[in-house]
Amino acid sequence: MWNAIINAGKWQGEISNKRKNGDIYQEWLSIIAVRDDRGNIERFVGMLSDITDSKQRENKIEVLTNRDSLTDLYNRDYFVNKLNYEMLKRNEEQEPKKELAIVFLDIDDFKEINDTLGHLIGDSVLKEFAFRLKGSLREYDIAARFGGDEFILLLRSIKEDYELLSIANRILEEIKRPFLIDNIELHITASLGISRYPKDGIDSTTLIRNADIAMYRSKEIKSKKITMFESSLDEKVKEYFKIKNNLRNAIANNEFFLYYQPIIDINKKALVGVEALLRWRLSEGEFIPPMKFIPVAERNGFMQSIGEWVLKTACEQNRAWQDKGHNPIFMSVNVSIIQLEQSNFCDVLKKVLKESNLSPQYLQLEITETIFTKNYDDIVQTIKRINALGVEVAIDDFGTGYSSLGQLSRLEITKLKIDRSFISVINENENKNKIVRAVISLAESLNLELVAEGVETKEQLDFLIKNDCNVVQGFLFSEPIAAIEVEKQFKKEYEH
Repeated sequence: MWNAIINAGKWQGEISNKRKNGDIYQEWLSIIAVRDDRGNIERFVGMLSDITDSKQRENKIEVLTNRDSLTDLYNRDYFVNKLNYEMLKRNEEQEPKKELAIVFLDIDDFKEINDTLGHLIGDSVLKEFAFRLKGSLREYDIAARFGGDEFILLLRSIKEDYELLSIANRILEEIKRPFLIDNIELHITASLGISRYPKDGIDSTTLIRNADIAMYRSKEIKSKKITMFESSLDEKVKEYFKIKNNLRNAIANNEFFLYYQPIIDINKKALVGVEALLRWRLSEGEFIPPMKFIPVAERNGFMQSIGEWVLKTACEQNRAWQDKGHNPIFMSVNVSIIQLEQSNFCDVLKKVLKESNLSPQYLQLEITETIFTKNYDDIVQTIKRINALGVEVAIDDFGTGYSSLGQLSRLEITKLKIDRSFISVINENENKNKIVRAVISLAESLNLELVAEGVETKEQLDFLIKNDCNVVQGFLFSEPIAAIEVEKQFKKEYEH
């Protein structure tokens, strides 16, 4: 701290303090060094802010959001973060001789259970599956729900493959016992894929992908429920390179296009903005989902050109709506961490605004909480430059990442978007409602606007309105639509 004050002239951070009664509490301390005419430090000026209540809310949200709300296992983000931490320990030779293993599991034919017996039965199966899965592991292993009917395990202190297979077989034996759900006896099977660190990958993305590839191989071979990853399992790799090669010419071939999802202000009963969503259809007609091509684009240096195309197209479209006499709305564009890390990003942004003739007040950039795991200080400066251009910045999918109050307070953001995973569980039980209220309360304490994503039911909307969250987005109002369809939304009056 003192080195920073002496060298940089200032320091700020979180500290612990003690009250007269002995209670420990948290404060945010900012110190500035005041120098005389000769540059010598003559005194220090400090400012303290009690952040105890905010920290308690933050800690509560952090505990809740590390867990999957249905199964109470860890969620995907926590798992990836933990995997990265365990690999870092081994790279620093704290545990050099102990391998890690990733086990990717998928429940076989789970869609059939949902389709025939309903989602309530399906959810009960997932909860029981998770319970048995956790009970099959050693105390220092980690189980997480990856999404849908997919689960993932992090096994530590692995020396030989037979240890892996022993745990995997124990899991299968536990799952083999009949599931009794609402007096219905179900026989569940699962497919497992295994990758090992460092043999099958040295980063989390590769390890998870290779375990996933091995799992799909298990599904293909019905009699083989456990597959260890091998380099010959390359179908996924072939698909990867197909996407990579096609991305090279996607812009030149006019294969990208944008859809727009309306954002509604319930108090105004009107459309106030849209979120631009990138879509890709190959020249021969094949549609490639964003979840498949965006990671490939990010890993292979295509995001800068794709991101610039999205910005340009979205701004030009918003200006075109205004030129037709429609009420001005904001255009929300997702920006990746890779784009923000580009030294010329603000120059690109300024150029796009100038060429599209769009006032910066009608553009909003959405960033995710992954920025807090990257070059945070550099990102803070980039966001300040974005704000200086008159463009607002919003945190997208809030609550699914690792932002802290201290970090949020340094960012010049104006808006939080509550992730759909929180909205989808509204009214399931009071604890889940409390999570949503806590997020809303946090936004209010930081004086930030709030947008709820993924609103699909009237009950969800009523809950949000009752808790003073009035700007919403989701299928209840509209799915993502083409630009020409958006024009019909301008004069529409939205009721709740």
